[in-house]
Amino acid sequence: MVLRHMQMRTKQKMAAPMEEIVEFHSFYYLKLLLLLYITISCILYISVQFVYQNKRIPHNQNILLITAHPDDECMFFAPSLLELGTVNSLSVVCVTTGNYYGQGEVRKKEILKSCEVLGICKHDVHVLDDSSFPDDPKVEWDLLKLQQEIQSFVSQYKPSIILTFDHGGVSGHPNHKAMSQVVRIMYAEKKFPNSTVVLELDSVSLLRKYISFLDLPMSLHSSHWTFISSLPSVFRAQKAMRAHCSQLEWFRYLYIVFSRYMFINTFTEVKV
Repeated sequence: MVLRHMQMRTKQKMAAPMEEIVEFHSFYYLKLLLLLYITISCILYISVQFVYQNKRIPHNQNILLITAHPDDECMFFAPSLLELGTVNSLSVVCVTTGNYYGQGEVRKKEILKSCEVLGICKHDVHVLDDSSFPDDPKVEWDLLKLQQEIQSFVSQYKPSIILTFDHGGVSGHPNHKAMSQVVRIMYAEKKFPNSTVVLELDSVSLLRKYISFLDLPMSLHSSHWTFISSLPSVFRAQKAMRAHCSQLEWFRYLYIVFSRYMFINTFTEVKV
């Protein structure tokens, strides 16, 4: 009996180190995989600065961004706007003044400064100031009236490409989601020119949203409409964001450093 007890204790002592070894190896391989992923991401990001070209970008066309709030244009769409703007004409329709905290008038001026940094003429930046579309996540917008407002700008610019949010709205904000909803309705009802391509900005998981350029391997794998900013373009996007002085809380600075939307935009084309 004593001998059996001693044998059991011996086995337990031997099992404990074995478990520690397995745990050590698992942790080691996890760190190795993480390091490998970071290395691949860095190599990819450096490489695309020299070899990557988005051959699907049209030239000398009109591009229309339809968004919800002042600062959306640089917080979420800067990589695509900066790349498209080099060979196309850009215009922006912002549905609200961002007046949730009573700063609407200030924010209307800020979006003009931001768009100037992004290379968009102030005459092509339109901020709607209509009580039917308040900056308020708890209020449902008059989508029929919003369609009419957007239609006037579509008639004016005749865009080849329309950019907007997808059904997730990137941050989940109901105003962002409404953008996708109203644009999809108009597209389905053929209220855009037949040649117009509608692109929705892909919403990604919270983890992917805040890993900066490290999201590049997944972004290149998942989307054909991909826009990747060089470091100078990222700094330019950050400068545009700093034009929104009224919004620069401490977490905004973290956002412009760590958000993948400052480096990468991927879009999904809307199909009927």
